[in-house]
Amino acid sequence: MIEKSAADPLLSIEKGEDLLQTIYDEKEHWQDLDTKDSPIEWKAMNHTILLQPIGAMDQIWAYLVMVLDRESDEFDFLILDRASLAISQDLLRKHYLDEKRLRIESTWLNDLLYRRINNEEQARGYISLKSKRASIQYRVAIVDIEDALHPSSLSLSDEENESAIYHHSLKIRSGFTKYSFTPYITSIRNQIIVLAIDLGTAGSSKARFLKVINAMLSVKEGESSQIRIGIGRVIPVPFGCPYWV
Repeated sequence: MIEKSAADPLLSIEKGEDLLQTIYDEKEHWQDLDTKDSPIEWKAMNHTILLQPIGAMDQIWAYLVMVLDRESDEFDFLILDRASLAISQDLLRKHYLDEKRLRIESTWLNDLLYRRINNEEQARGYISLKSKRASIQYRVAIVDIEDALHPSSLSLSDEENESAIYHHSLKIRSGFTKYSFTPYITSIRNQIIVLAIDLGTAGSSKARFLKVINAMLSVKEGESSQIRIGIGRVIPVPFGCPYWV
């Protein structure tokens, strides 16, 4: 996203495309940024470039770029900060809506865990594999969430605590997806149950899974909840098996 300078309202499409390509080519300026980092500034093609990452939960979803034909000032950074905050809040709202839409997945996983689904056709109706395989590998992880100050207070009957479950579910789903797992998630009170189907190569499965767990255990400053994780062993399941869990 490029915001034109007020002093240069007729920035041509061709010039804009050239500037975008230059920004992509000079990614050493911004590729290691975090969502909590301040905007960065550099010069390119006789313009001042300001760039701010947009995202939440340690995930970058987009980059907001301002292109100026002059030196930047404090007001430019203020505009960039407020615009990036508004966009990130809108994207986060959409992510929460998507997570609620996936609640049907929770019902399916509960049925699977309690063996109310006992044939391949029913199971495959909910699982979308990205590669055709004769079998799949999966792990089951149980994430126990506790309030660091009031361990017994977290309950899905409370709207605020339900929001905390959604927040952790989003973070868990994002982490597993990042490392080539397809997560199916359900929750019971203060526990989140994850069925993680491995879509990556078998040789890297353990290393990728440990990266997910380490990211989940990393508590950020200001977070009031803490988690404990129970992990099942890797289970290969051939299609045609009468029971999946």
